[in-house]
Amino acid sequence: MKSESSNRYTIIYPPLVSWHDDIFQRPHQLLREFARQGDQAIFANINPDGKGIHWFAEPNLCISNDLMSTLCDLKIKSMIRNTKVVFWINQPERMRFHSLINPDITVYDYIDEYVEEFAHWQVGFDDCLERADVIVTTSDRLMEQTQIRYPNKTVLIRNGADVNHFSAEGLGIPEDLAHIKEKHQYIVGFHGSLFSWIDYALIRDIALLRPEWGIVLVGPEYHWEEICKGVANIHFLGPKLYNNLPSYVKHFDVEIIPFEVRNMTQSANPIKMYESLAAGVPIVATPIRECINLSPLIRIGRNAEEFVGQIEVALEVKSSEQATYQRVATENSWAERVRAIHSVLDKIPTRTKHTY
Repeated sequence: MKSESSNRYTIIYPPLVSWHDDIFQRPHQLLREFARQGDQAIFANINPDGKGIHWFAEPNLCISNDLMSTLCDLKIKSMIRNTKVVFWINQPERMRFHSLINPDITVYDYIDEYVEEFAHWQVGFDDCLERADVIVTTSDRLMEQTQIRYPNKTVLIRNGADVNHFSAEGLGIPEDLAHIKEKHQYIVGFHGSLFSWIDYALIRDIALLRPEWGIVLVGPEYHWEEICKGVANIHFLGPKLYNNLPSYVKHFDVEIIPFEVRNMTQSANPIKMYESLAAGVPIVATPIRECINLSPLIRIGRNAEEFVGQIEVALEVKSSEQATYQRVATENSWAERVRAIHSVLDKIPTRTKHTY
């Protein structure tokens, strides 16, 4: 897909995560979509993958294991030369790469509120906001926080989904999930990072209220929670490759988003919302703000009893609502997000000139 932007950009994401991480996150999705829309994209790994200084995951999408060496490569220099270079960061400490990249445009992607688990990222945050040409926010709450200080350079670009990836038809059920499905009436699933903001007590209580349901948790366990481990109908399947993830999500009967409701999660815009909708799977979530924004399409439960009731409603109406799920997902695709970002970048005058 070619970009509709009037400019060609090189988007450079400095090392913070790695292309081969267990979770395919917003930076991965955006860099890949920029490349698909005709921009050059350089994604720098925090942990080298053993494939040399750099390699190409797709046309225009360079994965770098050594950003300085990659930028010194003659072919990369040639690739970048006639583009506007965009330095894209989402963590304050990464601003240290600014002098290496010497960009035309600096974008700060504000994706999580720096409180609670992320409070340590507050260091240097104010300086990043000041230096950025554009502040991209992913939720209403984050937008409100930064727009009051920088109204002329703050924009709202929520997360999205790779709709084609998650709406693919004819995906067989993975063997580990098939064994669980044989034992249970329905599969109530979650996919994503199993971190400290997950309400494990809620998951346990749902499982105990409906022992005939299989509660399936797909994703890396960053936060060990014993209260779920002894419940017979809760199944931890671990992380799955992103390419295989739709095979799991499409075989969920319902997806749950059981986040604790507190400051950090109230600013979160879960990617899994859009991915599950693209897969045609109904969602029940706790009352975090970004999920409420999509209600009643996303059903809200405030405790285990409400969750069970909303899951039962979702099971009844799933087939009649699937077309709506996928329409909303298409409206919130990564392709649409990058087109919106292009429209913002195209309006920014070049302040400096890189030397590639």
